[in-house]
Amino acid sequence: MDLLFEKLNAITSLSSGLKTYLAEHIEKSPFIVNTHMPYHNFRSTMLYFVSSGYVGGVKLSNTKQVSLVIFSPGDFIVPSLTKPKREFINTLSFYTPAVLLAITVEDAKYALTLYPEAFELFVRIIDEQINNGNIRELFLRMPKQERYDYLFTSKPQLLMHCTAQQLASYLNLSKRQFMRLKNTK
Repeated sequence: MDLLFEKLNAITSLSSGLKTYLAEHIEKSPFIVNTHMPYHNFRSTMLYFVSSGYVGGVKLSNTKQVSLVIFSPGDFIVPSLTKPKREFINTLSFYTPAVLLAITVEDAKYALTLYPEAFELFVRIIDEQINNGNIRELFLRMPKQERYDYLFTSKPQLLMHCTAQQLASYLNLSKRQFMRLKNTK
């Protein structure tokens, strides 16, 4: 929970009351690699924080798995805001062992009524999610080579923690295209 409080304190100074409230209401859930959790964007009753590990927001079907977003340690997952245009995440897939911290939407709303700084936190987290979605949209418009180069200069740790298929899918490339780009480096 230290990473969460570190990130929240970077946004605004947390009162001891809010820290205590969050510590009492946050659930910690560990997940093993290659497991999946159903994810319902608009019906979710939880807000998530990736405490450790790498988590894919995927569109899972009977024939394939499409990685739409990869969440890293320190990322928030706000269900109604993680819907890229035209595609819907229906599953969280754990690419590495991971720990998610979660708070119910009801507990988060109640914190807004008790602690003034909770409102600023909420607004800043929502702003970060919207910004991340916009960056992803721009990212997918870049040429293939630029997408590959940008990903591995900005998030080189993904190369060690995700499979070629997961990364190719995230880059909106076929595995063959991905391997061709990788082998040219």
